Amino acid sequence: MRDQLIRIATDKATNTRDKDLKDTVRAYLEKITDDKLDSKSEIALILLPYILSLQPSRKKSGTLAWKPSRSEVRDGFITHVTCAGDVRSTIQERKNKLTRLGRTFQPLIIVVGESIVTYSVCHVIINDTIYQLPTLLKAVDTAFQIFHATGAKYPSESEDVWLVVQRLLYSIETKFDRLNQTVSSLLAEFNLLQ
Repeated sequence: MRDQLIRIATDKATNTRDKDLKDTVRAYLEKITDDKLDSKSEIALILLPYILSLQPSRKKSGTLAWKPSRSEVRDGFITHVTCAGDVRSTIQERKNKLTRLGRTFQPLIIVVGESIVTYSVCHVIINDTIYQLPTLLKAVDTAFQIFHATGAKYPSESEDVWLVVQRLLYSIETKFDRLNQTVSSLLAEFNLLQ
C-alpha cells in the first residue's frame, strides 16, 4: 500500500499546476532513504494530506465555517516543531484556535526535530497528557487506537486523512464514516469501496 500511495503522490506532483504542492511532494519523496527502516512508510503517511484534495471542514451548529489550508490539514494529522520547548506552546495555540472556531481539541501527533521527516521524538497528546513514542508509525498507530478506544472524533481539518488511515491501514468501517468524493476516489484506487 505504501508503494501505491507514493506512486499516487508522484503522479499528483507530476500532474498538478500548483507549484507549492508539486515542490512539497517532491521534497518529501526525495527524503526516502534506505538508511532508515520505515522511511518509505513514514513518507507515505506524511504525503496523505497532499494526496487528498482540500475540503471545507464540516460545519457543526455553533461553529464557524472553515476551509483549512493544506498545512492546517497536515498539522491536524501530524504537527511538526523544531524544538521540544515548542511542544506545550503549540498545544496551547492549537487549543486557542480551535476554541475560536468553536471546535474541540482532539488527540494530536507532534514530532520534534529538524523536519517532519528527520525527527528526534514523536508525541501523542491527549488533553494535557503528552505520551512519547519512538517512531512516527507508532505515534500514528497509538493516536488511531486512542480515537477508537475513547470514541474521540478525528480533528475536523484532517478527518479525511484519518478516514483514509482507518480504511486503508486498519480495514475498519464504521457507521459514522462520512466519505466525501476525495476519500472515496482514493479508496477506490485500492479497491476498498463496495
